[in-house]
Amino acid sequence: MGKLAIISEETVRKIVTRQLAFDAVRAAFEAVAVDRSRVFYVVIGSGLHNGEAFAIKSVLTVKMKGSASSAVHTGLAI
Repeated sequence: MGKLAIISEETVRKIVTRQLAFDAVRAAFEAVAVDRSRVFYVVIGSGLHNGEAFAIKSVLTVKMKGSASSAVHTGLAI
């Protein structure tokens, strides 16, 4: 089963370049286009204070031989 990793915005800003982000999005769209991945709806929740929110996006990826791998969850602070 996949594991959930929570990464701070500060850490992401240190290690992710704009090109890396574009490449990851392109790879994700390509995987969906050739049926190697399935995209699920975004879950949006409220934070503890007024104006705070969070979103969680889930994706199911499929290995090349057709067996499903674990779901990958990515958290995004809004």
